[in-house]
Amino acid sequence: MRGRFAAAGRRPHRPGGRPIFWAAAGINLPAARRKVGFVFQAYALFEHLTVWGNVLYGLRGLRGDEKEAGLRRAEGLMARFGIGHLRDRFPAQLSGGERQRVALIRALVRHPAVLLLDEPLAALHRGLREQLRRELQELPAEWRIPVVLVTHCCCEERLATRVLRPVRSGGTVSWTA
Repeated sequence: MRGRFAAAGRRPHRPGGRPIFWAAAGINLPAARRKVGFVFQAYALFEHLTVWGNVLYGLRGLRGDEKEAGLRRAEGLMARFGIGHLRDRFPAQLSGGERQRVALIRALVRHPAVLLLDEPLAALHRGLREQLRRELQELPAEWRIPVVLVTHCCCEERLATRVLRPVRSGGTVSWTA
């Protein structure tokens, strides 16, 4: 399940030969045209790009007013998540928490229709985990988007959700709304 979830966020995927649909539109589109923000557990930052370059990568393919809005959103998110001063640094110069915030900003900069989070707090120290948890709890209501969270930590299970679907060995254990 987790592998399929991750693959669907990364690349066109046809499980069993059938396309995956989100909001009546297929997601078998080039990544730049999908309205899906994805944050990987391992950050997936480009080591040869600066923080700003990694954030701007999320805006590729946009033009005109859409791109201008994305640039303003990027600046605001970098300030909100406290990494504006890291703009010219490379990923190798960042802590794990800083890398995770860059990855989250890159996923949000296009204002996605859905945000997929794969263990977003797993590698963070306690203080930063609490800070980022608070930020993530505000996202669904503030951005008016659903957030799908994959986690192994029961303390994160209500992080950004109102509906909980625990899965064990590929099967649903229970539903909670």
